[in-house]
Amino acid sequence: MSTALSSPIKVRVVIPCRNEAGYIGRCLRSLIEADRAGMEVEAWVCDGRSDDGTREEIAELAARHRWIRLVDNPARTT
Repeated sequence: MSTALSSPIKVRVVIPCRNEAGYIGRCLRSLIEADRAGMEVEAWVCDGRSDDGTREEIAELAARHRWIRLVDNPARTT
């Protein structure tokens, strides 16, 4: 019998956004700074083709934190 405690809890955070340059950095930094001990976290940031710098900020953080992914949302829906 295996125990679930021996494996990390898998958590995926999905963040839909569009033109959130004023907020997306704080949102992602709160996940970066959170205590993620015992968890395997993925953050998928689904960007609706922002044109205000949101995508660049996500890409910068994703480059430093491999568990953050920028997902393109060409439909621009949330």
